[in-house]
Amino acid sequence: MSPSIPPTSLNVIAGRSGLSQAAGTALNVTINAVDADWNLVSTITDTVGLTCSDANAALPPSSALVGGTRILSVTFKTATPQTLTASDITDPAKTANASPSVTVNPGAFTKLQLLLPGENAAPGTTTGKTSSPNAQTAGTAFTVTVEEVGISAGAGFLVPITGEIMTMPGLPKRPAAEQIDIDEAGRIVGLA
Repeated sequence: MSPSIPPTSLNVIAGRSGLSQAAGTALNVTINAVDADWNLVSTITDTVGLTCSDANAALPPSSALVGGTRILSVTFKTATPQTLTASDITDPAKTANASPSVTVNPGAFTKLQLLLPGENAAPGTTTGKTSSPNAQTAGTAFTVTVEEVGISAGAGFLVPITGEIMTMPGLPKRPAAEQIDIDEAGRIVGLA
């Protein structure tokens, strides 16, 4: 019996109904080289890889099995049902194995997002959106969808982020250094 490479822990996932994972949270999966009856073949050192239905998932690089097994970490980024497939890179003729669907839920609330007309939400991507804003006519109302806002707690205001922008703490119109001086007695003033 020639070994195939199904991820055994994904078979365990199949036995656990309703498995769910939060987007952005790592999930460890085990890939085992097994025979036709699912027995571990501990002499196999082939290189194996994972693919995922989530195009934005953080997947590990292909890795060699040690003792016929390998634990790999996967992080789903898009909150929709996802599947993983383990494949033998060294010997592609070996049977690949796919997981059952894993429900991926949104992670913890961490920020808001602002979408202008013409932009579309793209969960799981680096920027979280696609397309460019449409040109707007001055003096004409338009709808803006707010989904991300930066908080400047020290300054006491909110900053709606409308696209890729570098932000930094606000500076006063007149730098404090302009108030520092030496009076007629030789004392430094303006530090308080």
